[in-house]
Amino acid sequence: EVEQAMGKRCGPVALRYSREVEPLGTGGALRHALALCPPPVLVLNGDTYAKLDMSRFGGAATARRGHPVTAALRYLHDTAGYGVCHLPGGYGRASLRRVARLGEGSAGVAGYVNAGAYLVLADPFQGLDLPAACSFERDVLPALAGRYDLGAHIMTGWFCDIGTPAGLLRARAELPGQARDDGSTAARIPRNRRPSDGR
Repeated sequence: EVEQAMGKRCGPVALRYSREVEPLGTGGALRHALALCPPPVLVLNGDTYAKLDMSRFGGAATARRGHPVTAALRYLHDTAGYGVCHLPGGYGRASLRRVARLGEGSAGVAGYVNAGAYLVLADPFQGLDLPAACSFERDVLPALAGRYDLGAHIMTGWFCDIGTPAGLLRARAELPGQARDDGSTAARIPRNRRPSDGR
């Protein structure tokens, strides 16, 4: 349905589609897609909106070519329901720009959360013993952080997780204004959009 709706082009951008014979999870889907479009690539979650300065994001990632993946992080005062990225030396040393470990957020606890945007500069699966079906967030990213291979870019722009009921309501109210601020066409969230169960 996506391919039928979008076609072969979106404006000046040519589109290619990675088809899975069976569900592969977010990690397996990315590994499958990288065969069609090798790094460097920009990977985005479909149910989050991150207002990123792409020139800064790209410049920060390419300056740290030792990291195959650089994730965009957003500081939130309440991290409940999000994956949290712990930086070396605590939150006060964000300039180190590397994720030390990942965990789950908690109500009333502040921290840096995964904003769902990644710059992949090299094969993130190299050296990882993972099944064909795996999660990028729960399997791949923690493994990269454990071997010091996950870079961090701290973003400050508007961020919304549309995959939750509260986030969907917020996006309907605020996202059109955010798009107009960018000078782009105001985004429309369909009224029948249902939040996803996963992240």
